[in-house]
Amino acid sequence: MQNKPLVSIIVNCYNGEKYLNEAITSVFEQTYQHWELLIWDNRSTDNTAKICASFTDLRFKYILAPNHTNLGMARKEAVKEASGTWVCFLDCDDLWHPKKLERQLKYIEAFPDINIIYCQTKYLFEGALESTWAQNLHKSSARDETLKPKNIGFNSLLYKNYIALVSALFYKEAYDSVGGIDASLSQAEDYDLILKLAKIGSVYLVEETLCYYRIHGRNVTQSQLQLDHQECIKILNNFLPDAAVSKAIDSRNAKFALNLLRVGKMREAFGYSSITKMALVLSYYISGLIAR
Repeated sequence: MQNKPLVSIIVNCYNGEKYLNEAITSVFEQTYQHWELLIWDNRSTDNTAKICASFTDLRFKYILAPNHTNLGMARKEAVKEASGTWVCFLDCDDLWHPKKLERQLKYIEAFPDINIIYCQTKYLFEGALESTWAQNLHKSSARDETLKPKNIGFNSLLYKNYIALVSALFYKEAYDSVGGIDASLSQAEDYDLILKLAKIGSVYLVEETLCYYRIHGRNVTQSQLQLDHQECIKILNNFLPDAAVSKAIDSRNAKFALNLLRVGKMREAFGYSSITKMALVLSYYISGLIAR
């Protein structure tokens, strides 16, 4: 085990007592054990600190943030405490399969140019699917696996982020070289990091489901779809001028406008696309109504 790369696992937590113990336990149950676990408590007011105090393993480190920050800043500050060759994130409501690290790390020596190595993710839907986002995710999750590009790279990631943060290992040296996480982002900070790393190195998929992303009423993504879209466009703008990036921006805006139309927000929809492009969006929308 000692000749394997050390992995720094970061758990960003804010009032996540309900699932925290289960997430931490999934790390201790890993078949690969040469890791460190850093809990970054973003000034929780629940029992997070008490739960963490019950773990005495020397690889376990609890860090109380000096101040409450947005998620991008919290992730960036937590990585500063990491000493591993590889760094990864396990949010306090998600889970790992016991063989996640073992299965991923075995590919590293064979592919020395890897910046990101990730695996397939299963969604755990808890409770009623109240939001349109959760309902659409539930319908498309199985289909997305079949449509996922076989060779994930920068250009394919421009249109959609196929890499769940919970699934990925990031090469720390490459992470540092691109400036790490953009702390100004609070919703799409993972997408920014993934694009920057995919631009300068390779991305490898382990074709096994080795982690679990929980969908529940408190998911940040569920309540901040518009912010997510705006941040994604901001991120893509950083890679201009590039014809592929420009095309991806148009595509993303059109798709977001279509989603707004589907929930009856016509005025907002027109704010995301030109009149010409909105005509195409409307045609897709009408076609969908007819198909029903």
